[in-house]
Amino acid sequence: MSIDAGTILVGGTTSTTGGTSTGFIPKEDGNPKKVILDDGSDYLASTTITFTARDPQVNASAPNGYTQQRSSMKAVVPLSLDNGGHTTNTISITLSYDVETSDTEKEALTELGAQLFRSAAFADFWRKQSMA
Repeated sequence: MSIDAGTILVGGTTSTTGGTSTGFIPKEDGNPKKVILDDGSDYLASTTITFTARDPQVNASAPNGYTQQRSSMKAVVPLSLDNGGHTTNTISITLSYDVETSDTEKEALTELGAQLFRSAAFADFWRKQSMA
């Protein structure tokens, strides 16, 4: 399906089904906070996830006098190549919002992001970089 023909559910919710519940091993505490997926892999083959939060700062040129609040996450997933080499795949997600944004509006933003990642309408964009 093309991006132009895609739809999302405004006010909808997303859910995750299947799989195996897997916890985290704390690696670094504080901001940023780093964890490793506890899937039994050795350290070099383990997925690492880094969480960062940025509080709004005073900024006279910003619309309400503050920068936006930001929460971000980056997952780094090691990959062994057929030729014996190694690389990583990554996913980065950032949520930015004004300090006056309500919890309901923040939830709507996260749901929008989840649908944009998971909707079949955008699968070709994520998997093949197709802008069709």
